[in-house]
Amino acid sequence: MRWTERQRAMLREMGIEIRARAAPVASSSDAADAADPADPVAGAVDAREGHERRAVPRPATPLPSTSPSLAAADWLVVGDAFVATDDSAAGPERLLDNMLAAIGVSRTAPTRSQRAAFLALPDRPQSDGAKPHALLQTALDAVQPACILALGRAAAQALLDTDEPLGALRGRREAHAGIAVVVTFSPAFLLRHPADKAKAWADLCLAVRCVDEVAARAPA
Repeated sequence: MRWTERQRAMLREMGIEIRARAAPVASSSDAADAADPADPVAGAVDAREGHERRAVPRPATPLPSTSPSLAAADWLVVGDAFVATDDSAAGPERLLDNMLAAIGVSRTAPTRSQRAAFLALPDRPQSDGAKPHALLQTALDAVQPACILALGRAAAQALLDTDEPLGALRGRREAHAGIAVVVTFSPAFLLRHPADKAKAWADLCLAVRCVDEVAARAPA
């Protein structure tokens, strides 16, 4: 598969290198075909051992524990609230944005098809007594996504009501309220275990397929 320079840059930020080989120019939907269930990266990507590429440190800033607003989007990303660090440019939030950019979506995109809404699950009971499943329903009503990307075990458990380990839930399509759910590692985990970024890329490819299938069924 031939990748655009922008896609290569985003994958490098994820810690993934591309093996060059001749193939048709890829579109955002082509990324979905890069993964095969038997071979998560289909020979297209390799995990890169080592440290994250680091930018100039910036002062830590407080990050919200819950999403301030949820607009209609094809993607709903569910995970733990981000924790500010002394180098926020190399932290979990930055990695998530790079992961989404690699498949052509972002949390700030102006169009529904390119937008990923983010729901941060509370890490402790909220003062108003709201529970994760209530927050999820509110998010689903507002976003109406084509696919839900669950980042980490807590998000997977909240969505799927299961005690299965994360490894057993990855690499397959699940569902919540009739909406496709794809489970992958949290950005914080990937920063600690960079060798698993290739597996996360395979999960993203599966999620792209889910979104594309919904789009194909939509009325013209």
